[in-house]
Amino acid sequence: MQKENGFTLTELLIAMIIMLVLAGIGLPTMIYHYARAKQQKAIAQVQRLETALEQFKSDMGYYPVELTEGEYFGTTSTDTSKRAAIIQALSGYDKNQNKVAAWWDDQYWHGPYLEFDKKELDSSGQFIDPWQEAYLFDGTAAGRDLNNTASFDILSKGPDRIWNAGTPGHTDNDDNIVNWLPNYVND
Repeated sequence: MQKENGFTLTELLIAMIIMLVLAGIGLPTMIYHYARAKQQKAIAQVQRLETALEQFKSDMGYYPVELTEGEYFGTTSTDTSKRAAIIQALSGYDKNQNKVAAWWDDQYWHGPYLEFDKKELDSSGQFIDPWQEAYLFDGTAAGRDLNNTASFDILSKGPDRIWNAGTPGHTDNDDNIVNWLPNYVND
C-alpha cells in the first residue's frame, strides 16, 4: 500500500484551532494598542495646538479668534469658518496650503506656529483628530470661565465623538482629550 502525501483532516483541524487561539489572544491586544496609538496621537496634536496658540499670543498679544460658546460647539458654516481661521492664523496657510497674505505680511506674526499635513484638515479647513472630528477651541469670548485657566481650551471628543458640555464629569466625556487635565484624558 502506498502512503499518500498531505495532511489528515485531524491535523488540519488541530492547526486551525491553534491559529484561532493565537488570533484570539493577539487580536484584542492589537485592537487595544491601535486605540491607544490614536489616543496618544490626539494628545500630541492637542499639545501642538496649545504650543502654537501660546506662541501666536506671545508674538501678537492676543489669541487668533474669539469664539462664542455657540461657535465653539456649533456646526454652522460660520462656526467652522472661525475654527478654520484659527488654523490659518497659526499656520499662515489655508486648507489648500496657499499662503494667507494677511498673516505673512503682519510685522508681529513670526509663524508658522503650526505645520500640518493636508490630511490633518477636514474639507472646511478645521484641524481634525484621529477620529476625523474637528478639534474644538474656546477662548475668553464673553468673559466665560475656561477649564484651562492659563490659556485656550482645546478639546477632542475622542473615539465616541460625544461631548456633554452641560454636565462636567458626565460619562460621555470619559474618553475626551482635553488640555485642562494634567494627563489630557480622564483616566
